[in-house]
Amino acid sequence: MSKISRLGILLLAGLLLLGIVVPTVSHAANPAVDPATVVQNLAGSAIRIARDQTLNQAQQHTAFYQLFVEHFDMSTVGRFVLAQDWNRTSAAQKRQFEDVFPKFMIANYASRFQYFGADTLTIQGVNIFKTGQAAVASTIQRAGAPGINVSWRLHQVDGHWRVVDVVVEGFSMVITHRREFSFVIEQSGVRGLLRALAKKTEGFSGCPATQSC
Repeated sequence: MSKISRLGILLLAGLLLLGIVVPTVSHAANPAVDPATVVQNLAGSAIRIARDQTLNQAQQHTAFYQLFVEHFDMSTVGRFVLAQDWNRTSAAQKRQFEDVFPKFMIANYASRFQYFGADTLTIQGVNIFKTGQAAVASTIQRAGAPGINVSWRLHQVDGHWRVVDVVVEGFSMVITHRREFSFVIEQSGVRGLLRALAKKTEGFSGCPATQSC
């Protein structure tokens, strides 16, 4: 099993928590400004997509792709993941990476949303920093099992809150990807990483027919 494949275990525990939650409100929130509302809307939308039996796989992938694009700052996540390798990457390679990275996440994990039950997410607290960043602390409540602590990291883009990291019980999505991709780059360069991601997204059907992605 490849290093990228093994990454699925942690990423599934992180990003795909979106697919197992039905959000509950633990405090008053202004949907126009509160990052907690972004997390709640994201989770609620994800579970509705996962439960919609009228959608075929291609339509579901498209819906998840649009949801990620809307709520995640994928460009920033990609730069964080590549870290120092971002500055060593050509403009053409950056464009290719920004194109394939969100497809990689959806192509690998969107089909697995349907296997999760209806647990609940409770917002425990929100910290908004002067830097324009925010941290939303939450707990995934599971029937008959201990809760899971999940921290959502967001920042503002053109006045809108966008998710840039998900930390599950101390494990960061960004740091995990960074280590994984760094290993691949050390072994086969940026071109090797792009080839691996492209292979993972062969036949990806998540791009809306009305746009190029």
